[in-house]
Amino acid sequence: MSINIRAFESGDSEAVLALNKASVQFLSPMDAERLQLLRAHSALFWVAENNEGVVGFLLAFTHGAAYDSPNYRWFNARLQRFLYIDRIVLSAQVRGQGLGQQFYRELTDWAKAQQLVWLAAEIDIAPSNPPSLQFHQQQGFITAAEQAVGNKRVSLQIKSL
Repeated sequence: MSINIRAFESGDSEAVLALNKASVQFLSPMDAERLQLLRAHSALFWVAENNEGVVGFLLAFTHGAAYDSPNYRWFNARLQRFLYIDRIVLSAQVRGQGLGQQFYRELTDWAKAQQLVWLAAEIDIAPSNPPSLQFHQQQGFITAAEQAVGNKRVSLQIKSL
């Protein structure tokens, strides 16, 4: 089954919101209004689709964006020329098939073309998200710090390009 990664389009909103809701325990909630706000400030908003429709999405921001996430703000106060991966969400049907790696290869190429020098992401550690922690470790990310945000604790991770 072939998967295509492309830019988000307005018609993808319903699928993106459903994917976000299915993984909300590891993400910030997102309604249609929040989706449009994030879209307006994001550097990358990509979806992955197969013949059944949208099966994943990735949302990322560069340094200096008007984004209110405390995790993004932590990176923005300490790094320059970075791409913050706010969320990558894959449907259960495509997890473990290399789509996350494909997203990261393409975003790394994009970041290098923009002359960015860091990738940044946060991963939940309480409650823990072991698949994401393992995935980011395999991608070469290292922990820069940890912080508590609301009722969660996150690992703030970076990767040099």
